[in-house]
Amino acid sequence: MKSHWKLYVLYALIVAVLGQIYICPSPDSVFVVSAGVICLELVLLHGTDIHPFAFTVTSGVMTAVLRALLVLVSGGNVLQSLYSTFTFYFVFAVLVQVSRLMQLPQSRTLFKIAVMCCFDAVSNTVELLLLRQLSVRGVQLILLTALTRALLIWVMHVFYSRQTLYIVQEEHQKRYARLNQLAASIHSEVFFLSQTSDDLEALVRDGYAMYETAEDPQVSQNALALSNRAHKIRKDCDRVISGLQTLTDDIEHEHTLHLHDIFRILQDNTVRGQEMADKNISISFSCTGDAEIEQYFSIFTILNNLISNSVDACGTNGHIDVHAEASEDTLTLTVSDNGSGIEEDLIPLLFHPGFSTKFDPQTGEAASGIGLCHVKNAVDRMGGTIDVTSGETTIFTIRLPLAHSWEKGAVTHG
Repeated sequence: MKSHWKLYVLYALIVAVLGQIYICPSPDSVFVVSAGVICLELVLLHGTDIHPFAFTVTSGVMTAVLRALLVLVSGGNVLQSLYSTFTFYFVFAVLVQVSRLMQLPQSRTLFKIAVMCCFDAVSNTVELLLLRQLSVRGVQLILLTALTRALLIWVMHVFYSRQTLYIVQEEHQKRYARLNQLAASIHSEVFFLSQTSDDLEALVRDGYAMYETAEDPQVSQNALALSNRAHKIRKDCDRVISGLQTLTDDIEHEHTLHLHDIFRILQDNTVRGQEMADKNISISFSCTGDAEIEQYFSIFTILNNLISNSVDACGTNGHIDVHAEASEDTLTLTVSDNGSGIEEDLIPLLFHPGFSTKFDPQTGEAASGIGLCHVKNAVDRMGGTIDVTSGETTIFTIRLPLAHSWEKGAVTHG
């Protein structure tokens, strides 16, 4: 409750300050039109933790006191200023409380604004009645004031709602990008686990063959034990693979991603990664045409590995260009860089498991060599082809069959 009162005081102070920004429609009347009421109604509309009556009364007290101090300095009627200002806010607070207007759902916002417009007019009418200055001209000013404030509140509400929606959509997009990036990584790991499962299956066969052919009984029993252990590990590995495949397949089969969305996600994650790595490498992303991609995890896998490969080839400086072109039945992906390049006689070996041209300059250890192998397997599974050329620029070109695409002109990111 203490934190709520702090919130009331903070918002009420803002209302009180804005309440000193006003105009006098009639020079012979104390009736004024202030900006504080607009702020008050906006807070009531959007302040979920605000108690309407307490907040409105608190705002009225602070506005009346602040206005009275200003009147005192200017030599006006302080007492009249105090009770006339507070009367408006008190009547408004009672009307809002009795009507339980703020308990209506957010979908009724337009109705709330309309009702508060009426409350505004009633409160000003009571104020002028108390001051004995109500007239036909005064009623006209009251109605005009209430309608004008309602219109301004509606415009501000629409602007606020659109800004809030934009922020929420941006946050959802970031979360969606992270989810897809994570799912793509899981998709990649399933491939390596599948290879491990195949190796374990081969170990089971070899162990059992040794068990049947070994002449030494001890060797035979050891081989059988090894075969059984490898079989158990393989079953556990297959269980993990099945669970991960179900996860990624469900997501991939339920949704598709447009090529431009894939590139936007890649760009966001790549740029963020480059900032963390503190490298002076520029990366541009561009698309010609668009396509609705079903196997988009495989596209993430292919491009992530190729981009990572190009980043390593560039070292600390360089430029990487990632481009996609969707035609009627083919998706062409190209990743090019001006890095260290690849010797021509090594190009045929690039996609062999374990082969790598990269090594750690400090330890001298070669890289695992599984990234490009994984790319080749992903391309093969999708029925595509991959070509490599290397000179001043190294270019990886992937062509994949495409069932659904349509031209939308060129779009460039980065």
